Amino acid sequence: MRHLTRLLVCTLLILPLTSFAQRHRSKAAPQPPTEEELRNMALQQRYDEMLTGTRSITVIDSLVTDKDAFLSAMRLTRDAGSFSEPRKLFNADAALPPMGKAAFVNALSSAVYYTQADTAGAYRLWAAFRNGPVWSSPSPLEGLGTYAYADFPFVQADGVTLYFAAESEEGLGGLDLYVTRFNQETGKYVRPENLGLPYNSPANDYLFATDETAGVALLVTDRRQPADKVCLYWLSIDSVFEGAPYHPDSSASSDAAEIEADTVLLRAYAALSSIAATQSDAKTVERLRRQWQDALAEDAQAPGQGVRFVINDRTIYHSLSQFKNTDARRTAEEWQEALMQKRAVESELSMLRKSYANLQSEKTRRRIHSLESAAAENLRVLRRLEKLFRQQELAPDTKE
Repeated sequence: MRHLTRLLVCTLLILPLTSFAQRHRSKAAPQPPTEEELRNMALQQRYDEMLTGTRSITVIDSLVTDKDAFLSAMRLTRDAGSFSEPRKLFNADAALPPMGKAAFVNALSSAVYYTQADTAGAYRLWAAFRNGPVWSSPSPLEGLGTYAYADFPFVQADGVTLYFAAESEEGLGGLDLYVTRFNQETGKYVRPENLGLPYNSPANDYLFATDETAGVALLVTDRRQPADKVCLYWLSIDSVFEGAPYHPDSSASSDAAEIEADTVLLRAYAALSSIAATQSDAKTVERLRRQWQDALAEDAQAPGQGVRFVINDRTIYHSLSQFKNTDARRTAEEWQEALMQKRAVESELSMLRKSYANLQSEKTRRRIHSLESAAAENLRVLRRLEKLFRQQELAPDTKE
């Protein structure tokens, strides 16, 4: 009996200790984060790393439209090229591999870029080139890698710079926008770079395009939009090309509260929460908007014909005889000749790239490299002459 009593006492002493140990172990061993939580933490870290590199832009207009119809609402001139649904462009039937939602045709109608799935189901960007009436067989663009999904290609007027949207492990979630350039030496594109903020977001960022004739760049995104809508932002192309970093007004302060306030402003700017925050000068924005609208109006009246001499936001000349200043008239004539050279170079480059893709000729490669250098220099000359003839024509002491 004495032995049984001792056993009961030991048991009663041990039970509370055991219960305490179990409770203690439960608190000390939290559940590991789920795969989804780890992914979200990685995305947040990537976003925070990009935040300090947010670029300064100027939004001149915006429009919310249906996600399935935004290609028809983009309002760019013909000089920027055109977009179409790939299956309509190629008259594709169900037997062809899956394609993306947008194909891009350059302004000369000599190259088409689109997305097509490979046999493993990964999407790659493809292109075909025209030489006269004959189109080359489509082939994938080399050097870009493969993505779970890639789409909405756009090639700048230089024929070298390529923008596209893709799902990537290096992105911020959904579709991110990337930029790359064609390397003449290797015959491949260089590794694409994420466009960063504010061009990208944790939502889907579908398309980025530039229109130098209209002076705008276009960003299409579904951030903060209903499931069936996207927002189109038209940006000042100069602000895009300058690529200046964005700094809140009080960024020089070392006060903790103001630094925190700056961070809040930076996050709002990177998310494009306020268009007004991107517009430092209302008069400049209005001038850019009118210039863009004038370019669209003229493009609709005489697509692909004639030359415009933009003097200011209120005045556009359509012939050299309209110039009042003789120096400006001579400069404008030089600019017009440079413009014709630009178009000729772009046309030849388009044909040579198609030829090089098929034959890999060293002579063709060298010619392409030479023309690319000439095109870059030509663009610099055009911008310098255009600025000069405006200044000369608007000078107070106009000469006849």
